[in-house]
Amino acid sequence: KDGNYKWVRAKGKIISRDKNNKPIRFIGTHIDISDYKEAQDKLLEQQLFLTKAQSIGKIGTWELDIKKNILKWTAQNYDTFGIPAGTPLNYEMFINCVHPDDRIFVDTEWNAALTGKPYDIEHRIINNGEVIWVREKCDIEFDENNNAVSAIGFCQDITHRKISEEAIKESEAVYRNLVEVMPDGVYKSTEAGQFVEVNQALVNMLGYDSKEDLMSIDIKSELYFKIEDRESVVLKEKQ
Repeated sequence: KDGNYKWVRAKGKIISRDKNNKPIRFIGTHIDISDYKEAQDKLLEQQLFLTKAQSIGKIGTWELDIKKNILKWTAQNYDTFGIPAGTPLNYEMFINCVHPDDRIFVDTEWNAALTGKPYDIEHRIINNGEVIWVREKCDIEFDENNNAVSAIGFCQDITHRKISEEAIKESEAVYRNLVEVMPDGVYKSTEAGQFVEVNQALVNMLGYDSKEDLMSIDIKSELYFKIEDRESVVLKEKQ
């Protein structure tokens, strides 16, 4: 009457017909399901947001019925592992997707988690021949006898981060090798004057036995600078 729409569930049946078998009387019900439809729409909206967020962040969620060995994945998890969506899963199918060099590690960590150890690991998987790095973390539910019954967790594709970390390590290794072969003395220190890094050339130049011995002194002390030069050097550093 006021122009607003309502959702209803309608159900009915014919209760009489005329001599030509044409329906003439019906009986039925209309049930107001507007609140249900509103809640359903909100749930669908939240599911859409969750699916989109998982896709953008490459984070899939999973649930394992430990007693029945039934594993459930969200769509993103299927995509991360390269398995057709809807494929029935169990723990053995998951472990077979893990990189062969990481399987013992993952299986050991999982069995430790079943006894109460936190499960938060990084490992490799194989997705259609491609190596993918993932991070996995979960919460495990235990029964009154402290037996693991179910687990729910997430799996995130961290391949890009791992590649970046390896590139940084490689760059640092090249830098360190370059510094070590330089004939000039090289050091890195804090603002307070504590050595952080030194190369062997500087150790030899100053007559110390080891890097550790040199790094134990204060770079601004008389052990490093001639006492009459110290104030001049410190002043230039401040400028």
